[in-house]
Amino acid sequence: MKILFIVMNLSLLFATNITFIANEGNFGTPNGSISMVFDDGTIQETGPIGDVVQALEVWEDRLIVLINNSNKVMIYDITPQGLIMPGIEIDTNGSSPRDLVIVDNKAYFTNYYSMDVKVLNLLNNTIEQSIPVNGLPEDIIFDGEYLWIAIPHSDLYFNTGNTVQKIDVDLNAVVDTIEVGEGPQQIEIMNNNLYISRTYYDSSWNTFHGTSKVLNINLNDNSEVYINEYGSGAPCGGAVVKHQESVYRSFDGGLAKLNEDLSLESPSIGNFSQWQVYHVEKIDDEFWFGITDFGSLNEVHVLDENGVELAVYQSGLFPGDFARWSLCSNTTYGDVNSDNELNVLDINQTIFHIIDLDIMSDICSLNAADMTQDGMINIQDIVLMVSIILDGRVIGDASNATLIKNNGRMLLDSDGYIGGVQMTLTHGDNFNISITKNALAANYNTIKNRTKLVIAGPETDELFSVFGDYTIEEVIIANSSEEILVTLPSNVEIENVYPNPFNPSTVLNLNIDKPTNATLIAYDITGRNVDVIFDGKLDAGMKSISWNASNLSSGTYLIKLTTQDGSISMQKVTLMK
Repeated sequence: MKILFIVMNLSLLFATNITFIANEGNFGTPNGSISMVFDDGTIQETGPIGDVVQALEVWEDRLIVLINNSNKVMIYDITPQGLIMPGIEIDTNGSSPRDLVIVDNKAYFTNYYSMDVKVLNLLNNTIEQSIPVNGLPEDIIFDGEYLWIAIPHSDLYFNTGNTVQKIDVDLNAVVDTIEVGEGPQQIEIMNNNLYISRTYYDSSWNTFHGTSKVLNINLNDNSEVYINEYGSGAPCGGAVVKHQESVYRSFDGGLAKLNEDLSLESPSIGNFSQWQVYHVEKIDDEFWFGITDFGSLNEVHVLDENGVELAVYQSGLFPGDFARWSLCSNTTYGDVNSDNELNVLDINQTIFHIIDLDIMSDICSLNAADMTQDGMINIQDIVLMVSIILDGRVIGDASNATLIKNNGRMLLDSDGYIGGVQMTLTHGDNFNISITKNALAANYNTIKNRTKLVIAGPETDELFSVFGDYTIEEVIIANSSEEILVTLPSNVEIENVYPNPFNPSTVLNLNIDKPTNATLIAYDITGRNVDVIFDGKLDAGMKSISWNASNLSSGTYLIKLTTQDGSISMQKVTLMK
């Protein structure tokens, strides 16, 4: 007997991710491209798409790409096989786009030459707004209410800037400007504080680095700013990333933790030559390093949080930005029919799938149904849906359950709440089943000599009734969150009584599947116990028990066989004197 019922293995179907790499290419040459890293480790590269592929972001099933020196935005549809070419091209009118963030179906992207943040409506692919800023904007980030942009250059002569600016997305206007030190580059937000990496140059083109922090950025009064200058020649990069409740900065060939005073610890993730580290980004629990010598070396190294290298990919020229797409990333668990609600319709569709009545083929529906994300769809997923629908109104989960056969009925006894039952029965051709209607949802499907059934949220102890013999092949019973221990019923039956009618003796032929204690009792038509025929242990197999009813009057009697686990078989007999 197999207790775990595996419907299908979906792990491969749900492992579909693509990580996109923006390969900038040579400035002044339209040889920028996009590399695509698939789950199986293979990598593909598009053909040339423009001059300096600057930045990219995923929005739903589309990739939004800024191409800086071609002054355009490209939008590509994403499939599990990659990008659909040639894509949609949007001219930015010589704006030199730099970086972007997506908020509520709109892409906000910074632009050097037009010195603004443009607003691209992703629903109709039109630029609908331009938000002027004071300087040349670079990095952009959204804190849930406001946009923040870094201004590394103050004017079109590329003089050094020293501010970050705050934009209200409802007003489409700059509402605050904060001086943070020279050369703000990349920005990150953590615990309501804004962290800014800075790089700038003196008149002799000596390089200087520093980091700044703006405290309590959503306060309306003047924000407090901390600045730490690292001086000339410090081996810093521009990247800042969040990791383990801290902020890290690209430094000395890896990522180094920023201390409270903005000093840098030794790098703990990565060990490269700093001049070759072009970009660093954290994607899920991995760190993606873009490495280039600005010639033939163009690689992406993927490291875990301990700095262990997981993979190395050969990219296009100058890997400078990353974005990851996940299949069904917009799917809500439980919303199987994608109507933005979790209700009994989703449960029914999941039941149809389990019992092979209507097998789902849409990968996102399958992903939504797999509530436990264990690669299987079964009653454990349904009980989680039921728990969400009931909104915590479940009291006292069961830890074990016992199935009881009672004269054609299947009963369920448990020590608490049962969220659902899933069973597979095998039987002969002469078989009929009636499933309970006292449940949140229930259904079955019979194909040849096999019946699959699912009952979600049973409200009574009777699960179903049958006509004909059957065997329980597979079963899962779960409470509100997990599978519980199941005691299977004894398969006991009064196969026949001969002779019947009889006078005054007859033989009761019993079929017992396993040793059990049992009683065999005769009742009259009023339900009165008139004789205990047997009370003791029965061995497995066929058992014949004689009954002498010479002390009873003629009439109809009910013989009831009851085992220690509650399984019951009954047979009517007639005594004729």
